[in-house]
Amino acid sequence: MPIAVFRARASVAIGGGHVSRCLALADELRSLGWTCGFAVNAETRGVFPHLERSGHDILDLAGDGADDPNALRDRWSGHVDWLVVDDYAIDRAYEAACRPWARRILVVDDLANRKHECEVLIDHNPGRAPEHYAGLTPVGCELLLGPAYALLRSQFAATRDSRRPPNGRAGRPILVSIGATDPGNITLRVLNALESAGYRRPVEVVLGHAFPHRRQVADAATSLGFPVTLHHDVEDMCRLLSRCGLAIGAAGISALERCCLGVPTLMVVSADNQRLAARELERAGAVSMIGDVGGLGDEALADRIRRFIDDGERLTEMARAAERICDGRGARRAAMAVVPAFAKDGGRVTLRPATMADADTILAWQQDSETRRFARNPEAPAKGEHRAWMENKLNDPACVMNIVLHTGSPSGALRMDGLQKIAKGPYDYEISIYVAPGKYRLGIGTAALELGRRLLPRATFVAHVLADNEASHVMFRKAGYVRQDGRYVNRPKTPAAAVGTVNGRMPIANA
Repeated sequence: MPIAVFRARASVAIGGGHVSRCLALADELRSLGWTCGFAVNAETRGVFPHLERSGHDILDLAGDGADDPNALRDRWSGHVDWLVVDDYAIDRAYEAACRPWARRILVVDDLANRKHECEVLIDHNPGRAPEHYAGLTPVGCELLLGPAYALLRSQFAATRDSRRPPNGRAGRPILVSIGATDPGNITLRVLNALESAGYRRPVEVVLGHAFPHRRQVADAATSLGFPVTLHHDVEDMCRLLSRCGLAIGAAGISALERCCLGVPTLMVVSADNQRLAARELERAGAVSMIGDVGGLGDEALADRIRRFIDDGERLTEMARAAERICDGRGARRAAMAVVPAFAKDGGRVTLRPATMADADTILAWQQDSETRRFARNPEAPAKGEHRAWMENKLNDPACVMNIVLHTGSPSGALRMDGLQKIAKGPYDYEISIYVAPGKYRLGIGTAALELGRRLLPRATFVAHVLADNEASHVMFRKAGYVRQDGRYVNRPKTPAAAVGTVNGRMPIANA
């Protein structure tokens, strides 16, 4: 059974986001049949108690970390398939020391300030680009950049897919969530600012297990002019976010959780490494910056909040902008780098989100005579028409548009269009897929359909195939689609069946 080991850290100073995002990836790998272990210190276990209940193997680390590689090797004897590192204190030296024991290394980073020794690097920050890691990663390192790769727990994508569009935000409770530990007690300042702003509706406050000002906040909450509910060690953040109309919160992974569920945010910046993401989220219209609260007076903070709490139109616009940024499927995309599918020639097949930079490539594929011959509309689109269509698709939260990669090269497109239903119907997404000219008959399409199922594991898919398109009939049948009423249908797999083979190969990276 393949093994992944996670080296991550949480503390009162940095919060629990590093362990939270690693746990999301570990859970995804476990669903694919992997065994996962965590190597953490005692403070991490204290700050992030959810790890104890995760069911993953845990190794307690001691000392200053210098002997960690030996401790990890001794615990998981032999070799592990992947080592996943998420710790600001770790760089290339530590990672290289693990090389004799770890076949491959994945790094989760959001600073882009030190060199790494790894095959894959994930940085979910909005605005992050390959040039930020120039000279910091080895040649050939696969960079998974941007919010599409945010490592959120699977509940976020599931909640997003089942909820209604984000509207009617005004009048609903406000959520206050300033990270797992909030050492500066910004939480209390925000509550006092809401009081000064004349706010009188309910407030939901999220406090982490190691929040150091718990008693002070609890005492203050009893004297405020609005009802306050304190939530400790929240496990179902999705439910809490879904009922709130506005969040006042920090940047980091929690900001992308809010984006995923379309919750507008008044954003607090509490650390320098949050500034890039905060600026990009504000530029996209998903958040409005409060800024560095430490440099903001109490009345200025209250005035900033007062201008937002009842502006329903602006909150709805921000909510719609937010949900375009992150779809909650980042852990599944990251798992494809660890557990790819394989074409008939043994080449790795993965998916990445399409962007407008792919528009000309997709247009060339669509204008190819072989592709056009089996399209529902036989007329090839003009460039302007195509770009407008693609921009519309990319801005539609109900559309999941992917580029299919074969050995790292763009080799096709897989699009899942959410079907707008007035009443609950039998299908959730319509599948459209085509393989690039020159890449036919390699099994790339079949592998891509399997990855599409992994990306949307709970959806029911429907596909329309022209009668004389024999290659597509074969492809869909191989991918487990069943012909019904002139269409191909694929329903969710049972959990036991979700772990299997792709094109006859076990889906492990070193196969």
